Amino acid sequence: MHFEHEDREYYDLVLQETLDRVKKGEGLGEPYDAVFIDEGQDFGTDMLEVMLGLLRPDGDLVIAQDSHQDVYGRRSSLESAGIQARGRTKELKRVYRSTPQIHAFCNSLSGSGESGEGIENPQGKLFTCECRISGPEPRVLDFESEEAVLEYLGRDLQEISSRGEYRRSEIGIIYDDKQYEGDGFTYARRGLPERILESLESLGIPVLWASRNVAVKETFDNTADRLTLISVHSSKGLDFECVYLVGIDPHDRSRSGSPGAETAALVGITRARYSLTILRCI
Repeated sequence: MHFEHEDREYYDLVLQETLDRVKKGEGLGEPYDAVFIDEGQDFGTDMLEVMLGLLRPDGDLVIAQDSHQDVYGRRSSLESAGIQARGRTKELKRVYRSTPQIHAFCNSLSGSGESGEGIENPQGKLFTCECRISGPEPRVLDFESEEAVLEYLGRDLQEISSRGEYRRSEIGIIYDDKQYEGDGFTYARRGLPERILESLESLGIPVLWASRNVAVKETFDNTADRLTLISVHSSKGLDFECVYLVGIDPHDRSRSGSPGAETAALVGITRARYSLTILRCI
């Protein structure tokens, strides 16, 4: 699609034009009886107002959201959008996806663990872990260059494949190609996924770059017999038994103070159900 790689200002303009049309009742067609919003933490107040404009006055609106996964920092307000949610909310407080080891790792990074050090997590400690399957401790491996990272990644993937530890569809390589500045971001490392893909394909490792473009995203099959290369933003809602994080360093203090970078690290980590490996350049 021609609009895939536009900057944030472009999408803000599209949103404002859409909201203006909604308020004027232009070109909306028949309103919906019900609207369900998933990943509601990604919706700014203007986006919520657009959704309300598509709903019948007496229609049903359901919003599912997780404040720990707010990578865009849009800081929406339900009340400001005209949504009266008080007394009509339900909070789920059980972590069921990840092992206790991964869950404890997340809490230590958010400053809620024994060390009290790590990235800033404004929501504090994560929910209580209910997963009863124990797994290996997450690995954080340091390398002197991106080339060394990719070399190790390819070698490790070949080894676990030869041992048959995981189905290929259960292995995710999650990257972050963004540079965060305050509440926004720019695409500062667009070449990263191409280099990862090229490196793995040169070793004969079957892999799909799931967030390459809209067409690939729409046809993505998470049961196919190949590894998944995906951006941290596109990985939300997905999980894998075995996860490698590339270009995501939760210990990088130079990125501290940026809500987007900090939350992106937590999102990437919590995509792992059993095994987590973080590959970082020092």
